[in-house]
Amino acid sequence: MRAEGLRYADPLAAISDQRWLGDGPPTREEIRAAQADVRCKVKTGLVSVWSAAEKRIQDDVVRAHPEEFEALKAAKDRQLESARGIIAGAR
Repeated sequence: MRAEGLRYADPLAAISDQRWLGDGPPTREEIRAAQADVRCKVKTGLVSVWSAAEKRIQDDVVRAHPEEFEALKAAKDRQLESARGIIAGAR
């Protein structure tokens, strides 16, 4: 971002820039900043690094609380089975 003349304190700052919160269509400057933001995130590999870090954190939590996550999975499986039954009956 800095190489393109844009300065933000962190990777989330550009998207929350108050200048971009208007109701109208995006300005040329907003589009330029969004494109620079995407290029910067691609160049630095930010999304893949954050994704890997979040996966590690989530995996650790799941391993630390297996009973709770098994209960959540069982509830989800029941909901999906119910939904599939409703869809099948609608045909």
